[in-house]
Amino acid sequence: MYLNWVVPSYWTTSGHHFSSQSDTEVIVHLYEDYGDDFVHYLNGQFSIALWDKDKQKLLLVRDRVGIVPLFYTYVDNHLIFASEIKAILPALHSSPSINIHALDQIMTFWSSVGQETIFEEIYEVEPGEMVVFQDGKIAHSQYWEWEFTGAHYSESEHDLAEQLEDLLDDAIKLRLRSDVPVGAYLSGGLDSSVLTLLAHRHKKDNLRTFSIGFDDKSFDESSYQKEMINYLGSEHSHLSCSYKDISSNFLQSVWNIEAPILRAAPVPMGLLSNMVRKQGYKVVLTGEGADEVFGGYDIFKETKIRQFWAKKTDSSFRAALLKRLYPYLNISQPQALVYLKNFFGAGLDDPNSPFFSHIPRWLTTVSAQRTTYLLSSS
Repeated sequence: MYLNWVVPSYWTTSGHHFSSQSDTEVIVHLYEDYGDDFVHYLNGQFSIALWDKDKQKLLLVRDRVGIVPLFYTYVDNHLIFASEIKAILPALHSSPSINIHALDQIMTFWSSVGQETIFEEIYEVEPGEMVVFQDGKIAHSQYWEWEFTGAHYSESEHDLAEQLEDLLDDAIKLRLRSDVPVGAYLSGGLDSSVLTLLAHRHKKDNLRTFSIGFDDKSFDESSYQKEMINYLGSEHSHLSCSYKDISSNFLQSVWNIEAPILRAAPVPMGLLSNMVRKQGYKVVLTGEGADEVFGGYDIFKETKIRQFWAKKTDSSFRAALLKRLYPYLNISQPQALVYLKNFFGAGLDDPNSPFFSHIPRWLTTVSAQRTTYLLSSS
């Protein structure tokens, strides 16, 4: 969490007595004042277990976007919870079974859905959720959720950009309030570069940055990283990653993630985090999650092209626009157009479907599942 002693100092004068030097004690006093609504006054990343002795009530709460994990299960009518699944396992009578439904979800959505985990009868508190246990009953409530209003703003693009910059700047200032050193990941992309630049405004003399590069030049962005490092003048540490580094650390990454992974990207990020920790940094700013919020992934651009294509499905020109988006697929051969129409043309009859952007890949997954089922049956 991102708190500082300005808040406790205010509450001390308002009748609150602090018995420790931990900023986490603020949560207790928030709960005293606001009850279950205390979570609305928190800003940052957290997972919380709060026990109300008088009401015999346990609250499990997770931050709005689910940065910090929180898991729970039941053993002999007892509730067991922890921030890692592996901490729960010793309390079980036997090893948990694989949750086949969750595995199917991971293969389809890249993540399990809702409270499901890859292990049977081990659940996770969802992002932005509060789970209350009292009198042998469990109650789930969503205290925060993403809002997609589709509203058309009256402000100009310039004014909206200024508002966004103010929000980002305020968020970064809050996260720079820390009793430990704060660094920043610098990937060379737009997201981390913007965040690092904003952090530089407030920590000009001692901003510490970290980056990772790859031996495979098709993935390496070191040149862009160097441009930002030279511009900021930050003290910087760089880690070079090879395919051998990824393969030799893959199992450890799966152990840490506690779920199947469909791509190797978490492995180099884990290696970078290990290097940062060894250099005495426990807190870093990162651009992770920005592509989801700001529509940075290619799939969002792909959806725009496919919606354009859906207005005239017999157009070869509109389908060919996808070649510009995915040049690395090498679909310049005569059969390319057939491939484009077979794969990306799925679902063009319903471009307003909320699932429109994912239908091509979901159908591919379903087809693979059917093939696997037929092979296993035979």
